[in-house]
Amino acid sequence: HTYEKGVCLKCGLEEEIPYEYNKTKFDGKNMQIIIYCNTSDIDPFNPFYYKTDVESKKQRVLDIEEAYNIDIVFQEYPYDAEWGYERFEWIKANSLKTNTSNHIYSLNSNWVKALAEANAIAELYDESTSTGILKELKVGINEYMKEYSKDSKIYGYEVEHTHANSFMHYNINLIEEYGLEDPAALWNEGRWTYTQFFNYIENAQIEFNKNETTKIYSMGGTFSDMTLGLISGSGYKLIDDERVLVQFVNSDIIDIYLDCKELFKKNQWSPDSVTSDISLNFVEGKQLFQTGELWYFISEMRYKNQVDFNIGVVPYPTSDDENQEYYVPTMGSMGYVFPNIKNNENGLTTKVLVNIIDNLYHGFENESKEEYKDYLEEIITAPSKYKESSINAIMNIEENFTSYRFFDYMSIVDHILNSTSGFAMDRGYRMWSLQILQSEDIEGFLATKQTEYQLVLDYIMGKIIK
Repeated sequence: HTYEKGVCLKCGLEEEIPYEYNKTKFDGKNMQIIIYCNTSDIDPFNPFYYKTDVESKKQRVLDIEEAYNIDIVFQEYPYDAEWGYERFEWIKANSLKTNTSNHIYSLNSNWVKALAEANAIAELYDESTSTGILKELKVGINEYMKEYSKDSKIYGYEVEHTHANSFMHYNINLIEEYGLEDPAALWNEGRWTYTQFFNYIENAQIEFNKNETTKIYSMGGTFSDMTLGLISGSGYKLIDDERVLVQFVNSDIIDIYLDCKELFKKNQWSPDSVTSDISLNFVEGKQLFQTGELWYFISEMRYKNQVDFNIGVVPYPTSDDENQEYYVPTMGSMGYVFPNIKNNENGLTTKVLVNIIDNLYHGFENESKEEYKDYLEEIITAPSKYKESSINAIMNIEENFTSYRFFDYMSIVDHILNSTSGFAMDRGYRMWSLQILQSEDIEGFLATKQTEYQLVLDYIMGKIIK
């Protein structure tokens, strides 16, 4: 072959250029590079690593260690930085130390704005000037990478983007027995607005009330998840992630709370489900809708071996106003952030650390939409027409997810304000939102909560110094 500008002049084939490790030409002299992470997620040498291509990934680590003359250590975060806010504070404290420049941090993108505000992590790319480390290393910048941004500057390297996970689940057997329309099919046809959903609930309850022997509820699920889904789907955010503003006291949001409260007054909402991830009435086939996440389908703690009916999936309804936004709360993507270093031990820089991570993930792309659809085909075991409508509805959200998603600061502020985590049942929004059902002054109650949450949000975003 005779190549010119990467193309053979004789046959037209493109020249195969071997992938280059260590563009930075760094020699670490056998120094350690510590990657803080959940090792079962990241380290292919961990016996509990559960992802694919294990042997290829092991070899990749060895190749990188040789190319950079380094020793890569995958290390669990310390106990005092196990999750959330504690991890944020730990990384922030590390940024002030001189002996932590060889650290790389696996991190959820939700914490990036706060860490950037605290000058605790390095800027990797400036969109306004199209300059930065990512461009110098020719790293592709996708929509998910922008989850690691603040003020048009990117501070992280995204490797595993999140999917929409929270939906309404419904009992298909009840749909068929009482002659109701398939909710997922209604979504796919554009007939699943807020008002249409509440009308559906009302009409379904009328049919269920004809059963004189068994009480069946048209509505169910945790009050916190259902209201959050309805609020987001209607185009509102309890905490605006862009303006970093708590907005509980919003007349449209209050109206949604009142509509849900009315379902309790009418005895249409299963009372045993308001704080439980899965209610007994739903398990026993006596409840139509249930809040839930997709992993429920494969968990023996949720649906697997627990229910003996078919379950469909439908997104939360859209606003009645077709011009209103549609939002899906998410905990963000997984990726890496880096210390801001210029020239440390052996000439180590932030650029070298980014180059290492880019090398580590080259060729191991994110899950494709086709692969994700195959996963849905596997976990949703409903009859074909319901399975198809549910998967199409989920994929509709997936295909628009980059414009629908927003960062769910509720769980972060809950964790700080209420000493809780995403799994706690007895504290935070999951519990205090129930007080709305008893409160005679919803606006006054929410105003108090709004002040509390705004103070915490201002602190983690650097507006208040502790």
